[in-house]
Amino acid sequence: MSISEERSSRYTFKPGQLTPVTDPEELKRIHEKTGAHPLPDDEQEWNITIDDLLEY
Repeated sequence: MSISEERSSRYTFKPGQLTPVTDPEELKRIHEKTGAHPLPDDEQEWNITIDDLLEY
């Protein structure tokens, strides 16, 4: 199934088209509105060893 050009470009962003949100209050509003909350910093860290990779 192919995706139409219009639909494909709707979800494609180019460098410079997006502005990062850094204001804590605005981020809080976005999280409340979407229900999506980032993981705590310690859970976002990659705590992986070579042994973990070898087991995979």
